[in-house]
Amino acid sequence: ILTDYYFSSICPINSCFDTYYNPLRSYVGTMMFSCPLLFQCVMSMSAAHLSQKSPDMIHVALSYRKQAVASLTSQLSLCTVAGTDSTLLLGSILLGMTSSWHNVSSVDVVFLRTARIMVKEFMVQQQHSNPKDQPGVHPTGTFSFIFGLLAYWEAMVSFIFDQRLEELNYLLLHDEQNDHLICPNPWTGVSNRVFVYMAQTGALSRQKIMGDIFLQISCTTPASEEILSEQYKHAADLERRLLEFVPRRDVEIIDPGDAITPLDHLFRLAQIYRLSALLQIYLCFPDLVAKSRGLGTPPGNSQARQSSRPCRGFLVTLAVNILNVIATIPQESRVNLFLTLPLLIAGSTLQCDRIPARSTGCSEKPEPILCGSVRTIESELMTSSTADYMIQHWRSFTRSRLEVLYDFIGLGPITRASLILESVWKRADTDTVGMTCEPSESLEMVHWMKIMMESHLESIFG
Repeated sequence: ILTDYYFSSICPINSCFDTYYNPLRSYVGTMMFSCPLLFQCVMSMSAAHLSQKSPDMIHVALSYRKQAVASLTSQLSLCTVAGTDSTLLLGSILLGMTSSWHNVSSVDVVFLRTARIMVKEFMVQQQHSNPKDQPGVHPTGTFSFIFGLLAYWEAMVSFIFDQRLEELNYLLLHDEQNDHLICPNPWTGVSNRVFVYMAQTGALSRQKIMGDIFLQISCTTPASEEILSEQYKHAADLERRLLEFVPRRDVEIIDPGDAITPLDHLFRLAQIYRLSALLQIYLCFPDLVAKSRGLGTPPGNSQARQSSRPCRGFLVTLAVNILNVIATIPQESRVNLFLTLPLLIAGSTLQCDRIPARSTGCSEKPEPILCGSVRTIESELMTSSTADYMIQHWRSFTRSRLEVLYDFIGLGPITRASLILESVWKRADTDTVGMTCEPSESLEMVHWMKIMMESHLESIFG
């Protein structure tokens, strides 16, 4: 029963396309009956998903998971002699990524650290093997498949545990620009690289948020200023790479042939993650917005901090653009299964700049949000995006998409994402009530990661 459930119910919700070209169906289906680890992972995933509606399956899910962990541990001890088997790496990824299926708060970073060690050895092995020797793998080989899963996994967990940026450097060892053939990955679609950038964005964002929290309870020191300056440099470099990034269309791209998820949807997935990573960087480093628009200077200068405030309109407009792209994707498309994090980032940015206080005699008409001294069409568009009726419209859209996503997948992390958003919106609305209409006044945006940390709502949002 659990085997059938994996192919009928898990494969369709665990890939952005689901045909023979989905290795989580074809490769796992080929290998699971000869590999106890993959078989136990499949059984554990099926039982864990069933337990969301049938609690009596929880013990079955945990039992298979325990067996899978034991198999992984046992086989890892042989790796120094026999080398890293792709099934061990895949098993570690599946155990780590589905940890929140068993316990919504679980991250199980130990599997990620194990996978990082194994993939380096695996990369060396792949340099001396024929990628088409692997059964049931898409034409670009086992490594491309495994690497894509790792890039996605790193992107999801980067927002919920502390690490150094250097720990992600191994993801840069594979340059997809050198590939002559692209076969979409079940988790990253047509580009692994954009998820590498998202992983770096998450790690850097967490460092910045933790630094901000620390500075709230301590004084600024030369050391803290140096750390901030270094973070800013990393953010600027990451911004540059994201701005330059374009998914490749100049090589042969295999169409997986999924009727409800055409190839174009996978390109839109890459664009959504690219824009979401940029928005996340700007939320943490608003000075970058001011600087790129010629309105500010690097951190450490109080003028830069002041000039970045009015650019809230730019951030909201970017968020609305992301949601507009999402809105073009039909709800039945499998791409939606991978949009929890973008919906969280973009949705959390939907914050009114201020609510005019009636007692001040201010007009109900929203003040234009200007990022310069001259009113332009751009500023008018940003003013429209930040109008209360637009904010409420896109909040309703975001809320609806997450509800549909939960109905389809039925896993706890989606509920947590919704709770974070509602908390962000409530606090943002509370903060703006009663503000005066002075154009120079603007509250800092409520950041979703701070709300997540304060409320202990961390989870793997993927």
